[in-house]
Amino acid sequence: MTVQELIKRLEALPSECQVLVEGYENGWDTLLELQIANLTRQQPCEDWDGEFERVTPDLQDAEKCVLLVGRRGHRRV
Repeated sequence: MTVQELIKRLEALPSECQVLVEGYENGWDTLLELQIANLTRQQPCEDWDGEFERVTPDLQDAEKCVLLVGRRGHRRV
């Protein structure tokens, strides 16, 4: 999903709706911040791993991505 697609979807929702992200093990947490990071797609990846991993900006395949960080998101890094 791109920023443009996210904005379009968010604009269709009531402005008082909470924005949540996945919790550390299960459940959902409130959104604390947005981060911009360089990531690359990991293929193949295990079912329990995310599809992307942080990398240094000089890596050729690096993509600039927006990360929605929850209250316990630091435990996933």
